[in-house]
Amino acid sequence: MSVVPPPDGQIGCGGGCDVAEAESAEAHEHCAELDERRAGVGSEKLRMFEKVRAAGGFANEHPADLAEAEKKLREFVAMEKGSVS
Repeated sequence: MSVVPPPDGQIGCGGGCDVAEAESAEAHEHCAELDERRAGVGSEKLRMFEKVRAAGGFANEHPADLAEAEKKLREFVAMEKGSVS
């Protein structure tokens, strides 16, 4: 199965749609819907990480590992918002 970006230049469905679907308006609507659902996922994961951490859920984890995980989540949130530095 080959994957190509939609003809209008928009990136949807995580980077492209199936060739057979690329020509379909319904496929583009589906891709847009998936993108909308995916928006904010990083923020939700970061909030959950912070809650679990505050509750002591990572008490046995190495602090450097936690810091790295939190850093990656924050970078992901920034990427979602389009403000990666």
